[in-house]
Amino acid sequence: MPYIRWAGLRFTEVGSGYSRMELSVAPHHRGGGGTAAVNGGILAYMVDISAGLTLMTTWTEADWSQVTINMHVQYLKPAYGDVIVAESRVLDRGRTIGTVETEIRGPAGEVCTKAISTYRIFPRPVGTADQRLGGGDTSAS
Repeated sequence: MPYIRWAGLRFTEVGSGYSRMELSVAPHHRGGGGTAAVNGGILAYMVDISAGLTLMTTWTEADWSQVTINMHVQYLKPAYGDVIVAESRVLDRGRTIGTVETEIRGPAGEVCTKAISTYRIFPRPVGTADQRLGGGDTSAS
């Protein structure tokens, strides 16, 4: 997934209903206003990527997809350091809705961010996978 590589995210553990992801913090991840903390938008991005992949580990259906329908992010303290870690766990997985909890921790293990994300799960439309991945003919005829 190109958007994971773009941000510098790396999954270090993935299991059924669980994932652990690291971000090696670079200067462009840091917040504005002279702070060395990771920008809140980057933290929310980490939540969505980590939670989304974690929910995908529960799929038993082939060719399904999901979209974020709600994401509640609490910024408890600034996230400093060179590496921060996101851990996500599926709280509930129904037929069409899934809920995931994510915590982002700093280098000393302190919880900096907590989030609950809700996703709509649905069958992937036939014939669109190539277009979503940047392949296939997407021009209007």
